[in-house]
Amino acid sequence: ANPAWESAVRPSYAPVETGGATVDAAWVRILVRSGARPGVPMTDDPDVHLLVDGQRIDPVRQPNGALGFRLRQRPDTVRLVSRSGVPAELGLSRDTRALGVAVRDLAVWRGARVRVLELDSPAPLDGFHAFEPDDGIRWTDGDALLPGDLFEGPCEVEVRLGGRTRYIELPGDRLRLG
Repeated sequence: ANPAWESAVRPSYAPVETGGATVDAAWVRILVRSGARPGVPMTDDPDVHLLVDGQRIDPVRQPNGALGFRLRQRPDTVRLVSRSGVPAELGLSRDTRALGVAVRDLAVWRGARVRVLELDSPAPLDGFHAFEPDDGIRWTDGDALLPGDLFEGPCEVEVRLGGRTRYIELPGDRLRLG
């Protein structure tokens, strides 16, 4: 027997895997066994709102499940704001991104005219992660700047969410500003 030939045929170590189904399944088992972080108050409420020229605007639920916001005049800046969390730090998944909410559609209505935020655009959007084509969503990081060219005057903003995560609820978190 030739020891050099045997070690070349049968490695004496296990292959290193850094991703894929096997690694994801192992992480899921570890996360399930470890459970939620003890003593950390969590919520499912993303507290979605717009920050329009520094003023908070809370949504009104639409019959189609979307969130609606009424803007009385043309804004200078509009931010889609929510709680955010890093799922990996919360023991929820391996995702290390700061996640706010997953946006499926965002439209700005002015009468019968509509402008749509092209979520699948390869152009970077401040406060948004890359578009996820398999799910048709684009996650925010909790503070996403909406492009100014969407807004011409008084309008209604309609946001349809495609997902959310769990969030840490801090004391005083529910105070409404503005």
